[in-house]
Amino acid sequence: MLVYYMNDTYGIIVAAIGLAVVFADCFLVNMIYKPLRKSKFFHTSDYAQVFEKDLASIDYSGEMDEIADQMFGIFNRNAEASSMAVYINGGNATFENAYTSNGKKYKIDSYEILFESLLNIGRNVVIFTEVETVHALSPFKKELQDFFKKTEADALFILNEGRDVHGIIILGMKAGNDHYKEYDLSIFTKLYSYFFVFGYYMRNISNKEIIGTVNRELRMSAQIITSIQENMDAVKNPRLDAGCIMVPAHNIGGEFVDMIRLTDSRHLFVMGDLSGKGIAASMSMVILKAIIRAYLEETHDFKQLVVKVNKFIRYNLQKGTIFAGMFAIVNFENDTMYYINCGIPAMFLYTEAYNNVIEIQGSGHILGFVNDISPYISVKQIKLHKNDIVLACTDGLIESHSLRGEQFGKDRIQRLMVANAMYPAQRMAQFEHDELMRFMSHEMEDDVSVLVMKYLSSIESEKEEARAIKEEFMASMEQETDAAEMLDAAEFVEDVPDADEIISDNA
Repeated sequence: MLVYYMNDTYGIIVAAIGLAVVFADCFLVNMIYKPLRKSKFFHTSDYAQVFEKDLASIDYSGEMDEIADQMFGIFNRNAEASSMAVYINGGNATFENAYTSNGKKYKIDSYEILFESLLNIGRNVVIFTEVETVHALSPFKKELQDFFKKTEADALFILNEGRDVHGIIILGMKAGNDHYKEYDLSIFTKLYSYFFVFGYYMRNISNKEIIGTVNRELRMSAQIITSIQENMDAVKNPRLDAGCIMVPAHNIGGEFVDMIRLTDSRHLFVMGDLSGKGIAASMSMVILKAIIRAYLEETHDFKQLVVKVNKFIRYNLQKGTIFAGMFAIVNFENDTMYYINCGIPAMFLYTEAYNNVIEIQGSGHILGFVNDISPYISVKQIKLHKNDIVLACTDGLIESHSLRGEQFGKDRIQRLMVANAMYPAQRMAQFEHDELMRFMSHEMEDDVSVLVMKYLSSIESEKEEARAIKEEFMASMEQETDAAEMLDAAEFVEDVPDADEIISDNA
């Protein structure tokens, strides 16, 4: 532009040549940069931070093949993976190929025992160079060598939830036929939760025949709801009766309740509502439910668990996703419930001693809005006594309206708790929903979820019952002793001869 204004005669020509040179330079630099970017000489050895950022940027609202290509691109750019393949557990000891970057597919059905054996020693990520050097892998050396040779792989990721194997990811060797090193393994292990989410996603949508139908949301909703219900751990401790309902307003939704057994004496309850509607919200719900269980394997601090879940929602789920709910741990050893309010709209406590219901949720902050939620949340606790009842619900129960425009409200929920306190927890939850249906007299406005926890006995009540039984036993023993003494006395009186006999004997 400067030449154009300075030279009236040749300004346009010189400016045009200059622009052409600039474009040519850019083209040449780009052509040279691409192969250099893929070469090991241009690749940084410390790629953990960029790798995690790329993984966090995956948008799971797209098509399956696009997301799989995106994942392979991330592996290729950061870890220099030459290929990637994903296999999903199809049941009956079969694994089906859901994605391959190089077109090669392998039959791996015979390796299920190998995967389970690796999980038994706590290994869900294995690289080829470990087979010869790591003692813990020596019992599986032959099987691992066979697997890596047959699949032309150099790294194996087992995507598991507990002992259930959802699928596997295998990576080809690095660029230049190099093997993955210990540093790569440490990063893979640290970021395993991202790969688990990817595998869980692939497993739930890998059936393209279902995805391609017009009614895919209806069919997918049944699959998701079944997945949620089947993975819920029932409370087996006799002190607590727990029940819940989850009713979506339009066949599919983003609310969920989960019960997770931590130990024999501790049980975790999670309840919440993820923003959004339809298949995207349901997919986020399933992924979040799975990632919470995955985090429990490595996180033993209650508050830190919620902090990690907040980061996952903010950086891994669809942009703008938020979670309003609560996390609670019931400890049967001290009859205490520890809970963190994450924006649950209502949480009530019924106490039998006062035959009254109070709100206990206090202030809370929803997850997904801020980067670090730790300054805004705190762990609260309440002491549970015999026949105490805790009820938590989502806003669909409170804010639904009747035909006249009246809101269902919290007062109605509290009255129902008092009226139905003698029923089991599951029936109490169902009664709340049934009353809502009668109140509205029309289709549901929003998803409704209700969780009821009924504390049947406590350490204190059990001690009191034991004392009462002991006192009753002692009283009965005293009564038996008195009765025995009276019986002995009566027998003595019967043995004494009467006066006539005495006189007769004397005569």
